[in-house]
Amino acid sequence: MIHQPIVAETWNPAWFVLIVPPQSELVATAWLARQGIAEAWHPTETIFVRNRYKPGKRIPKLKPIATGYLFTRLDRRPIWDFLFAQSNGKISDVMRVGECPIALRDADLMAMKQMPERLRALRQAAIDAATIRPGDMATITGGHMDGWTIRVDDVKGGMAFFEAPIGAGRIEVGRLVK
Repeated sequence: MIHQPIVAETWNPAWFVLIVPPQSELVATAWLARQGIAEAWHPTETIFVRNRYKPGKRIPKLKPIATGYLFTRLDRRPIWDFLFAQSNGKISDVMRVGECPIALRDADLMAMKQMPERLRALRQAAIDAATIRPGDMATITGGHMDGWTIRVDDVKGGMAFFEAPIGAGRIEVGRLVK
């Protein structure tokens, strides 16, 4: 096979969204780097997974947010057919409207780069909204008091203490819904 260049003449740099097989963003990034295309990025977030060999220890791992998509800055006009053929399946297509590939503005990419922090903030807000605290009104789920709405007086060790018309009580926090 004759080696064809994957890029042609210089043009205004633009960001494109390349479609890659799921979970192979790093392989495609490395291949592009070997071809001289230095800027490629995919949104990730850091998660912590269990260590099989050391119980209680957590290992940080990068998890792709938009798996299958690779944001790439191209300084030269790409020859798309050669790019896809020479990648041997590492890159399958480019995001396009009809036949025209979509070029992203720098502002769009900066918004994408803020996505992991926004997701983290949204998840934390959901956790905070569901957390039972003293003074909250909560509904009991399950058991003989199912559906009762109570005012939580105190929370200690996974137990919520409350005052009801029939007297004081306690219940597991997991059975309460805000």
